[in-house]
Amino acid sequence: MPKLRRAVRILTTSVGVLWLGVGSAFALGSSSSEIGTDSALALAKGNAAVADPQDPSTLMFNPAGLTRLKGTQFNGNATVVAVFDTYKGSNGGVDESAAVVPAVVPGMFASFQTPFKHVTAGVGVNSPFGLSTKYSSTGNFRYTGYFNEILTNNFTAALAYEVSPQLSIGGGMSYMSTTFKQVAKLNTAFIATGISGFPGIDDSPFELDARGQGMGWNLGALITLDERQTLGVAYRSQVSVKYGGEINVDNLGVLAGTFGGTNFKTSADFDLTFPDALTFGYHLRATDKLDLEFDTTYTRWSSFDTLHVTFDQSNAILDALGAVTQDYNDSWSYHLGASYKLNPTWTMLGGGFYYQQAANKANYSNVIPDGDRHGLTAGLLYSAATYDVTLTYSGIYKGPSKIDNSVGTSAGAVVDGEYSGVIHLLAAGVTKRY
Repeated sequence: MPKLRRAVRILTTSVGVLWLGVGSAFALGSSSSEIGTDSALALAKGNAAVADPQDPSTLMFNPAGLTRLKGTQFNGNATVVAVFDTYKGSNGGVDESAAVVPAVVPGMFASFQTPFKHVTAGVGVNSPFGLSTKYSSTGNFRYTGYFNEILTNNFTAALAYEVSPQLSIGGGMSYMSTTFKQVAKLNTAFIATGISGFPGIDDSPFELDARGQGMGWNLGALITLDERQTLGVAYRSQVSVKYGGEINVDNLGVLAGTFGGTNFKTSADFDLTFPDALTFGYHLRATDKLDLEFDTTYTRWSSFDTLHVTFDQSNAILDALGAVTQDYNDSWSYHLGASYKLNPTWTMLGGGFYYQQAANKANYSNVIPDGDRHGLTAGLLYSAATYDVTLTYSGIYKGPSKIDNSVGTSAGAVVDGEYSGVIHLLAAGVTKRY
C-alpha cells in the first residue's frame, strides 16, 4: 500500500503540472485537427501501436494494453511541430502562405498496479485535437478567418483487466477542456454596397472567443494468438462540447445602425462534436530482432456537420456568419510500423502512415486546410534497466487539395485554389520504470 500511495501521489502531481502546460497544437492526423503526437515511440512506428503496447501511452491507443506494463511506469513526451501551409489562388484568389509558428505539444502518461489481481490502472494528459492557422490580416483570407485556433486539454483515466494470458480488456473515461478562437474582418464595403452603395469603407475587425468541456470514453481488447502474433482493437467515443463565449466587432461605421453602435459585443454559443474512431491492429514478431505492426482506423468525421452559432443579440449579418456548413466525410487512415533491435541497448524504429481527407470540397475553406496526408517516420530507442529514451523525426506531405466552391461568396471573398503543406515533427520521449 505505501508503494501504491507513493505512485498515486507522484502521478497526481505530474499530471497536474502537465495539465497546466498543454499549449498550442498543430495537427498531423485526419481532418487537419487530429493531432496524433501522444507518444514519441508510437510516432516513430507510424502510430501503429494498438496491438503492441510499449509504455503507458497505450491507454490512448488501446487501454487493454495496460496489463502488459509491469510495476509503476511514467512516460513523458514533447513534440516540436512546424507546419508550412501554402495556398495558390484561382478565380481571383491571391497566393499566400500561413505564418510558421513552431509549437511544442506535450503528453504525459502513467500506469501502476492496483491492489486487485490482474487489474492495472493508467492516467494521462494529452491534446487529441487542435489546430492553429495564421495568415496575413490584410491578405486573401481576412474575411473568412485569417487566424483560427482550436486547443484541447484531455485527461483520461483507465482500467485494464487480464482475463487470461491470451485476452486483456480495458476501458476509460476522458474529460476534455477546449478553446476556440477565430479572428477575421467584416467586408463592410461589400455589405454596405449591397445595401446603399457606399464606396471606400474600412473593414470591421471581429473576434470570436469561446471555451467548452465534454466527456468521452474508450474501450479496447488485446488478443494474443501465439507467442509471435497479437491482435488489438480499440474504440474512442465522440466528445460533444458545448462552447460558450463572445464575439466582438469594432469600427462598424455605416453598419453601426444595424449593430446598435460602432462597437458591438454579444455572447456566442455553439456545439461541436469531435468524432469517434475504431482501430484494428495486427502485430507480428517476425524474428527475434524484427517486429512489425499494421493498423487501420475508421474515423466518423461526418459528426462534424454544421456549426451554428447562436448570439444573444443578433441581426441578419450575424445570422449569416453564424451558420457554417462543414458536411465532413468519414475517413480511413493506415499505419505501418517496424522496430529492429540492434543489440540489448539500441533499437531502430521506422514507419509510415496515410490519412484520408475528411473535408468536403464543396464546403472547404482555409479555416481547416485539410488534405490527404502521407507521412514517413524514423526513430531511435535507447533502453536501460529502468528507463527508455526515444528520439523521433516525422515528415508529412499534405495535399494538394484543389478547391472551386462558393464558400467565401457571401463574405465578398474567394477561397478557390490549391491547398498543400509540409509538416516537420521532432519528438522526444522518456519512460521511467519503478
